[in-house]
Amino acid sequence: MQLSSYGKNRILQVSKELFQEDTAFYEALASSESDAFLDEKRFKTTDGPSVLMDCLKNEKSFYMEYLEEDGSAVFLEGCHCIPGTYKGSFLKIEYKEG
Repeated sequence: MQLSSYGKNRILQVSKELFQEDTAFYEALASSESDAFLDEKRFKTTDGPSVLMDCLKNEKSFYMEYLEEDGSAVFLEGCHCIPGTYKGSFLKIEYKEG
């Protein structure tokens, strides 16, 4: 699982403010030595799934190419992931008609 440094620190801050109980678990999340949540920067790569997840999480546009059943290539531009449509291995996208 990935969690930004901001996310780790925000969880710790909110847990201290809202919970009057032991926050050791949350402090461990904020610790740089903790691998309970992996830093997103450590795993960002240029392979297809990583790029797609970056576009999904950060609402970035992207280009997509896929093959039709007859083997012809289709190139789409101005693609965006539609929020809330990710289901297992499926994701709906919208794209510019060209």
